[in-house]
Amino acid sequence: MAIAGVGVPRAGVGTARHRSVRPVLPEPSTTLELPDGRLLACDDVGDPGGAAVVYLHGAPDCRLARHPDDGLAAAAGIRLVAVDRPGYGWSDPPAPDLLTFGDELGQLLDHLGIDRCALAAWSAGVPWAFGTAAALGDRVTRVVTYGAVAPLEAFTDDAVVADSGPRADIAAGVASGDTTADEVADELAMLLVPSPPVPIEQARDQIVETVAPASLDALEAEGLVEALAWSLAAAVDRHADAGVRCDVLMQFRPGVAEVLGEVTSPVVLVHGDRDRVAGPAVGRWLAGRLPAATVEIWAGAGHDGLLLDWPRFLSLAR
Repeated sequence: MAIAGVGVPRAGVGTARHRSVRPVLPEPSTTLELPDGRLLACDDVGDPGGAAVVYLHGAPDCRLARHPDDGLAAAAGIRLVAVDRPGYGWSDPPAPDLLTFGDELGQLLDHLGIDRCALAAWSAGVPWAFGTAAALGDRVTRVVTYGAVAPLEAFTDDAVVADSGPRADIAAGVASGDTTADEVADELAMLLVPSPPVPIEQARDQIVETVAPASLDALEAEGLVEALAWSLAAAVDRHADAGVRCDVLMQFRPGVAEVLGEVTSPVVLVHGDRDRVAGPAVGRWLAGRLPAATVEIWAGAGHDGLLLDWPRFLSLAR
């Protein structure tokens, strides 16, 4: 999923249909205790000897927001390190600034014995990928993004506004002073984050209500609705809405655009031409501010298109 803004159903609470029984959620394969005592967690899957790709999920999600068949990564010769970003899953909040987060991911790479890697990021995870690339320099071989959300500074561009759905209204409110990033965080946390523990059936219902209807059958066929339901339940189980609040504050406060010029790695910005959260105009705006970036448009794809064409997305990171 991704932070899409207003106009989504309010996250539910336990009912007679969805009893608040804590599901048995999968544990990450690796946890690292950072110098300040916080945990940073990931799943290290795929081909152990393959090219390392660090995956940063969207919101409100966690490391489980990927294709459920990790054999696809292995078949592509990829060692996939799917990270719980701070405030999601097992990774502790608060999220640091973008560059400090990159330094912390560098510590995780050291722990895993990985010298260099590519970064793959979805939606709200993209700013954190840019921060990592800027912080780690040539340790990052390339950055591949899907449905990158626009930073606050981009909403002076009419094309970005037209391609960003409800997020454009939120950005306009913040820019005009009618609301603040903290108030937006309060509202979106209420809309998007169910109260833990989240029964899997409740999480599944929320996924069905929020994904694009045109994608639902394909997501079901690939087992992706179930995977996203487990991701949502695990994302909020330990830290409730902390991750979403961190993401909202990052997206709707100035500063993200300043990091773009520090990203020296080649960047591929992928957008679906049917994405109603972050369409191709966002990618073009970002490409104009990144030193080495290209934009790739996937025909017929919405905001969840990377999951439906997971091998193709991963191949761009090799």
